[in-house]
Parts: sequence; structure tokens; C-alpha cells
Amino acid sequence: MSPKPHLFFRNPVEGKVRYQQSSRFMGTPDDPEEEKNYAPMKEVFRNCRETFFSDQRVRIQNRNPSINIPAHLEYIEIHFFDAFNSGKFENFYRARFGLAPVTFKNFNGIVIFAITDNELFQFFINQINQFINYSGPTENPPFDKHILFIKEFYFLSTERIIEYPELKSYVILNMLKNPELFTNYTQPIEKRLLAYLDQLGVEYHNYENNEQIELIEIPAGILTEIIDNFDIIHSVNSYSAGIIRPSVFNTPIREYGFTISNSEDELPIIGIIDTGIDNNTPLAPIIINRGNEFDLTNTSPVLDEANHGSAVALLAALGTRLIPNHIGQFESDAKLLSIKAMNGQSGPVKISEVEDAIRNAYSKYNCKIFTLTIIFDQPLKNNARISEYAYTLDRLAYDLDVLIFIAAGNNTELTEGLLNPRPINYPLHFTDSKRNICSPADSMNNIVIGAVSDNFENNGVYVLSPDINFPASYTRKFNFAFNDIIKNSKRISKHLSKPDIACPGGDVDQSISSEHTGIKVLSTRQGLFYDRDCGTSLSAPLMANLAARIIRTYPTLGNNMQSVKALIINSAFEPKFRNVFKDIGINSKRLIGKGIPDTEKAIFSNDNSATLLLEDTITPGQIQTYQLHIPEYLQNLTKTGSVIEISATICYKFKPVQESHIAYCPVCIAFGFFNNKEINNQKGGYIKLNAGISWSEDYYFGTKILSNCQKITFRLSKTILAREQFVLRLAVNCKLHKLLNQNQKSELNKENPFSLVIALSELPNKGELSGNLYSELEAINNLENIADLEAILDNEA
Repeated sequence: MSPKPHLFFRNPVEGKVRYQQSSRFMGTPDDPEEEKNYAPMKEVFRNCRETFFSDQRVRIQNRNPSINIPAHLEYIEIHFFDAFNSGKFENFYRARFGLAPVTFKNFNGIVIFAITDNELFQFFINQINQFINYSGPTENPPFDKHILFIKEFYFLSTERIIEYPELKSYVILNMLKNPELFTNYTQPIEKRLLAYLDQLGVEYHNYENNEQIELIEIPAGILTEIIDNFDIIHSVNSYSAGIIRPSVFNTPIREYGFTISNSEDELPIIGIIDTGIDNNTPLAPIIINRGNEFDLTNTSPVLDEANHGSAVALLAALGTRLIPNHIGQFESDAKLLSIKAMNGQSGPVKISEVEDAIRNAYSKYNCKIFTLTIIFDQPLKNNARISEYAYTLDRLAYDLDVLIFIAAGNNTELTEGLLNPRPINYPLHFTDSKRNICSPADSMNNIVIGAVSDNFENNGVYVLSPDINFPASYTRKFNFAFNDIIKNSKRISKHLSKPDIACPGGDVDQSISSEHTGIKVLSTRQGLFYDRDCGTSLSAPLMANLAARIIRTYPTLGNNMQSVKALIINSAFEPKFRNVFKDIGINSKRLIGKGIPDTEKAIFSNDNSATLLLEDTITPGQIQTYQLHIPEYLQNLTKTGSVIEISATICYKFKPVQESHIAYCPVCIAFGFFNNKEINNQKGGYIKLNAGISWSEDYYFGTKILSNCQKITFRLSKTILAREQFVLRLAVNCKLHKLLNQNQKSELNKENPFSLVIALSELPNKGELSGNLYSELEAINNLENIADLEAILDNEA
């Protein structure tokens, strides 16, 4: 089958209606609620009260008056039995108790409040005291019943502000972000803090948005004093970054043996955020750096002392073209911009410098694709908030429309037992939280890559995993362990997982060697031109290469990187793992996301499979619908049962809400395929094609964590298609998160762009296909050749 270009879906919007969901309230129980035993809760509150005032006294005693801080502010950390609904209760807590929310943790079940009115806060304490002392019926108690939703509470002490287990060379101070407190607290205290850091000679960087301050190599004593005294700091983290390799095996090949044949072509640019790209390799003609620009290490961006960035760059530019044979001339799919963030195996990586480098690369070179394989080396805790690094990268993707390919991180501990080391017990080792992804692999607007064991050279008989399409032994899993916090599955997006996809990254064998199982990569070691290596840091650039190939084929898609992301994810397939992961209680999506991308499907359609791309915008509170016409020739096929498969993926970028764990993704855009009827908020049974096909995301419960990347796959029979007269209704809805406050809702109430990829494939009958689907779809829908559109624009210019 000859490849055909993908097609823009240009069928017009058929209608727009207000999106309203019917109530799912099932009524009240007939039996009256039993009187609850609050004795254990009273005991918890007594202990919390005692600890609160004790920690408050300690903080006051630890203040250093000689620092001359212009104002002080105190905080209370409240743990609720369920997620705190800021949309409903934020103003109540402010007006009733003098508490203003600062940040939300543990899926919004933990809220840090600033105490903004001492008199009202004393009223809150009085309610606690009355509850503890009251022994009567709870029907009309003398205390405010809102406190019954509180599980426990604590004073925000220095010990609670510090979130890191061990002080590293790089520290992030997370600052008070609340507009009502900016003038009297944030601004004057931050000004004094920066002056104090200057006075002490501490290296720092403060963000323009007043959200964070980075500190480099700060002594523990000074850091503690700063946390003790400057009350605009609500949390502190500390990280180190590094190149984490499970194993490297030198391959004794004594020449590079290849040249790049198209270095003069206009190609997409990939920014390689790594250890530099050595210009004493055949990659030199496609490195676009001028002088020492984009060097964050004060060395050179075209020097790779760590022998890492050059290997990443080769895979990003040429993909797998050099595997297995590297001799000859090869085309590159991209040019390379070396962004050197580290010059050794480990060290501090400053988020602010990476952010500035990405912004500058975009501004100077219109660089839209980046690889990021140098990540923080500490695994994220189960159910941790989105990390500071991920938040920064999500903002960049939203602001600049870039797409960063982020490695999920590698596990280096692949043996167990001290006296007689043996390989880890695959896959049981994945259940340990130390196998969680590392920051910033929790980024949502970008694309996170895990690894499967394949090395493109038939290494299946050697690898530690059961098969080449299984997750590699070193790859990391999603850190959200939903069952620890949320019991109701309808409050969890079934689409939410990191990594987003997985790609071959090689693996190790039973001796923890990659001699036969690693991927062949470029080496900058003297006398060794190639290594065998494995890791997610090899998977990520391979997917960046796929993005470059898509843009090279369809240049206009460089203007919408979420479309590129959607094409890659929609092409992915999920391998069959039998019960290997189910038996240990791990959803395989936590390791491979949506699956392994199919390169050919991501780039091309064919006679029997057409990929359509809908790029549009939608306003919160709306449903908009489109007609999708299905070719009637399918009715004449001799095949029984399903005749067509539809796979669809929506991707959209959002402005992240850093302070909210649950509403970090503040917008839900969902889609669905329905029967040939007008869609106007009807209940699902009226408009569903069948019982198993509905909205991609069911956002009803306010405390649901949303996903901005949703994929569905289903099949349709001739009977269903004929019933609908071969016309489907495609619907898209949009809704703001219910846990946003009114100010946030007002800011986000605007047009939201989205990219929806729809792949339609004719199903074979005894291996035979008609070869008509692509052309028939073109004939009955308003479709536009994506590649031709760019050619038309070029001709007009």
C-alpha cells in the first residue's frame, strides 16, 4: 500500500449549544442517619490544638529580630476528609474564619491557609474548643458544623515547610501567591529576602512572577534561618540532577562511518537540553549554535565531556537509520541546537536557566521541539503535587506552543541481595515507590516517554523483561497511586497517566549488561566511536525524531504542536501483557501510557486507513457538533460483524493552576462519537451508538483530576452504520474545573484550542481489504490534504 498524506477535517460546525449536565443525585435515604461517635475526633483535635500552639511558640522564638523583616504571617495546614471545594468554600473560610488558601496538596485534601484576620481565626479556634467540649446531640450544636469536615490541623512549622528528605545543591523556595496578600506581605518580605541573600553572598535567581526563588549551594544553617524568618515561603524542595544510566557497554567500532547528506536543507530544529553535542563527530554540519550561545555551564555547547548529549542528538536527528548499519550517507530529519545544561554526570540544573534557554531558542530560531533527558534524580513521592520543574515546562508549552520530549527516568538498582546479587524480580520491583517517575516527567502539556526493551536488533532472547514490547526493567512508573487517596473511580480520569507513551530504549540482560541488549549509540570517548546503552534518555529523542519527521512532512503542523502530539499518541498500540501486571496490582498504563507509537501510522495514511485532523477552538460551557460521513460501500463487504475501527485522540494545552493539585488542569475538553441525531444535552442512552461508546471524559464530580490527553478506540458494524444512514455525529464539549474560584474561572473563560486526530481503518476480511476507504472518505467529506495546503501556501508566496 502506498502512503498517503493525512487530511484536515474541514466539515463545518453543525451546531453549538450550552453544555449542561443533568443531576445524578439519587435522593435521600429513608433511614435517618445514626448519631456519630465523635470521641476519637475530639481526641485528635485536642492533640492538634496542643501541637499547633506549641509549634507557633517555637516559630516565634526562632525568629531573628536583627534581620529586620517588615511583616510576619502565619499559616495553618488543614487536612480534610475529602477534597476542599474552593469554588464553594474559599470565600466562606475567608469571611468566617479569616483564612485565605495558599496552596492545595494531596488531591486538594490538604490546604495551607494564611491567617489573614486574627480575630476571625480566634473564632475558628473557639469553634474547635466548643466541639471538643460539647457532649450534646449534633443536630443543632453550638459550634460551626463546617469543622466536622476537618480531619486534623497543624501550624505550618519549618519542619512542615521543608519537603525534601535530604538537602542537595539546588533549592527551590515556593513563595506565597495570593493577590490579596501581595502588597502587605509578599512584596515587602520578598524585597527584604533578596537583600538578605545579597548580604550573605548566596547565589540565587528569583522568578519574575514571584512564585519561586532558586538557591544554589546554600549551607543548611542559613537555609533554616531563612525558612524560620521569611513568612512568604510555604514549601521548600531540594533536588540534584544527573545522567542516570542502567548500563553501558563499549562497542569496539573504530570509525563513525557516516556523513549527513542534506545539511543544507531547511529542516525542523530540535533543541537538545543535555551535556552538549560534540562537533568532532559527523553531526557537526547540522549543529546550528553560533559561538557559545545556549551554554549554561561556562564550557562549550559543542563539547560533550559526559558522552551523553551527542548520543541523544544522533537519535533525535537520524532516528534509527544507523541501526544496524552505520556506513554511508544518511538524511537527517532535523537540525540540532545544543543547549548545554550540564558538563558532567551530575550537578545542579537551574529550572530558571532551562526556561530562559527554551524561550530564547524559540525566539531566535523558532525551535518548537526539545528533548530533555537530564532530569532530577529523586523519584516523586506517591500522589505528590505537580513538581515545580513540570509546572515551568507546562507554562512554556502553553505560552510558546512548543513540545518537550521528556525522559521518564531510569532505575539504576537492577539487582537485589547483598551477598549474592541477583537480577531484580521483574515485574514485582515496579510496585516500589522508589520506581516512580522523576521530575519533570509529571508534565502534562508536554510528552513524557518511557521505555520498552526492544533495541531494533532482535534482542528479545536476552532481555530481563519477558519480551521486547514489555516495559524495560529500568523504566519508571506514574507516581499517582489513586487508591491511596480517592476511592471513587469516577473521580479519576482513566486517561491520566505518565509516561504518555513508551518507545524502544534497549534493556539489560540477566547479568545486568547491555552488550547484547542495548541500543547502538554514538560515543565521544577517545577511540570508541559507538557504545551500546539503554535508557529512557534514548527513547525520548527517538520520539522527538518522529515529531521532526511529521513536521518535515507537514510543515504547517509546526504551528500547532498539540496536533503533533495527538498524531504520535493516536498511532500508539498497547501490547498484550496477559496478566503479568494485573497480578501485581499495577495498571500497565502507569508504565507505558497509551502504548508504543507506530511510526508509519503517525506520519502517513493509506488506501485502507485515513487519519483526519480537526483543529478548532471551543468556549467553556459549550457543546459543538460536526457530521462525519462514513462510506456506504462498507455495507457491501462480505465481512460479518465490525467493518471499521475508529481510533481518536484529543490533545490540548492549558494554563496550569500550580497552587491546586486537583484543578492543576483547569479545563476539560472531551469528545465523543454519537448517533445521527441532534445533540443537545440529552442523556447518553438517547444519543449513544452503543452502550460502550460515550464521551471520552465524563466530568461530573467536582473533585475529579482531569487529563488533557484522551484516547478512545471502538469498532462499528454494518448494522449500526446502516441504522445511522452512514452518518456519525462528532461532538466536543468544554467545561471549567468545578474547584476553581471565581477569579480563576473569569480568567479562563475564553476560547480554548484543541487538536483531535481521528484514524478510520477498514477491518480485513480473511486478510483482504478493499483499498477504497481513503478515497471514499475524501469524496463525501470536506477534507483537505495537509501536505498540499503547505504547497499551496508556498506557491502563493
